[in-house]
Amino acid sequence: MIIGIVTQPLLSNYGGILQNFALQQVLKSMGHEPVTLDFIPGFSGWKGIYWTARRFAGYVLGKLPDIKSVISIFEPHRTNKFIDEFVRRYIVCTPTFWDNYSTKIIEKVAPEAVIVGSDQTWRPMYNPHFLNSMFLDFVKDDNITKLAYAASFGTSEFEFTEQQVKEITPLLNQFSSISVREKSGMDIVKRLGGDAVCVLDPTLLLGRDGFEKLLPSTKKKNVLGAYILDESDEISSLLVRVKAAEGCDNIHRFTKGEQNMGPLEWIDTIRTSKFVVTDSFHGTIFCLLFHIPFLTIVNTARGGDRFYSLLEPLGLENRLIESSLSYEKHPHSVIDWEKVDDIIEVARKKSFAFLKDSLKK
Repeated sequence: MIIGIVTQPLLSNYGGILQNFALQQVLKSMGHEPVTLDFIPGFSGWKGIYWTARRFAGYVLGKLPDIKSVISIFEPHRTNKFIDEFVRRYIVCTPTFWDNYSTKIIEKVAPEAVIVGSDQTWRPMYNPHFLNSMFLDFVKDDNITKLAYAASFGTSEFEFTEQQVKEITPLLNQFSSISVREKSGMDIVKRLGGDAVCVLDPTLLLGRDGFEKLLPSTKKKNVLGAYILDESDEISSLLVRVKAAEGCDNIHRFTKGEQNMGPLEWIDTIRTSKFVVTDSFHGTIFCLLFHIPFLTIVNTARGGDRFYSLLEPLGLENRLIESSLSYEKHPHSVIDWEKVDDIIEVARKKSFAFLKDSLKK
């Protein structure tokens, strides 16, 4: 079965790209032919005018080599060549488009089913201009099965306007099956007029082996890995204290590695660290997959509920801190990785069953 996948644009977010890769691998293992609709938002309106003027000024001042570089911003592309290489090599995609989703792309792919998910595909603030597309409004053919796998709102807050609810409710009713990534998402779907179950993020569904076979043989290092999306002086102070407590030789910050590493190198940096401090959801997931002791700072601005939904069922909520000031109260108990793996395996089987049964429909 040809299956179209709709997710957040595959740009520079390691977790977003790896979850899409994972979902494709799982679908392939089931005998399907997945293809991601490779949408990269373009610049239009005043934003487009602003960036064009800015780049033209750069051309006049000799900072840009030719006039082509001035208009290249309007062409859909990934600015990180390492991420672009990964996507081209490991993810099956449609030709990249930037004029939003449309029935034309569906006609080209000719899928029997379309899956939306995972990542924060259903969060209004992350999809201000194409929210309805994330609820598959452009899939007009009733013969195409619509389903959601691990779609996320990122937060337990209901962020939809009254108008958005009116538009989304009838779209949601067209889905044959709906699953979300966080338990709070089940309540939000209910408020939108649907029913959902909670499943694992695709990266956990694929599991450690699905990634490890692609990674190099790298030795472990006595370093504190720090993948921090929202830096602060408070967090810098925390890293120094954790480094001392964990007996690490130094701190390896790799947040700004987006320009010199791809997704596989990013995973390898996590798995070769002695200990990791992060405020990233997928950064936390890969610590779980590779049994790396970690401390997760709850990033409320980017969606805090997803961290609790991930770690509480595993009995690892003590690995969460909402402020670096609470670190000294953090229990330094050893993680029982066998227990963690057993709990994930039970959830994995349920998630596989949901996906398999949904596609049978």
